[in-house]
Amino acid sequence: MNPANTRPENLWGHIVELIPPGGHGTDADHTADKYAWDLFVLCGNPKDAKVGATFHPDTSDNGWFVCPDNITFDPAGRLWVATDGANDFDLPDGVYSVDTEGAARGLPKLLFTCPHGAEATGPCFTPDGTTLFLSVQHPSEDAETLDKAQSLWPDFKDGQPPRPSVVAIRRKDGQPVGA
Repeated sequence: MNPANTRPENLWGHIVELIPPGGHGTDADHTADKYAWDLFVLCGNPKDAKVGATFHPDTSDNGWFVCPDNITFDPAGRLWVATDGANDFDLPDGVYSVDTEGAARGLPKLLFTCPHGAEATGPCFTPDGTTLFLSVQHPSEDAETLDKAQSLWPDFKDGQPPRPSVVAIRRKDGQPVGA
């Protein structure tokens, strides 16, 4: 246990925020050699006090997450978190947006869940924020044989094995994802 890992057996993960000199916004010096830091969120079920999760108080029952693995930021500055390992907690892995500023700071919102046994990786936005790309890795990885696969992602056809794939997420109205 130490200041950057406050839970002795941290099974759920957490996100450390790096804070450049000058703080947030246009005053921040992102070229600095030294940054301050803080714990942005401690992951896990916020309704289980012994877990010690520290999400926004308005986090919904399907908004909290565990095992953050990959992150990216959209053009509006929202943090996007892809998880790996949630299946160990009987949750699907997926992608969550988390506001970094304002009244909703630290409030996660679920956007995408992976098929059984898969993880979400490599989230990346187009420069205008209208498309989010991500990879779905190893769907049904725990199946010993094709007939035991719990998902036939992405084709969902009998006899076709589950396969990793790249997903592009867009809004029907063409607005930025998450707006």
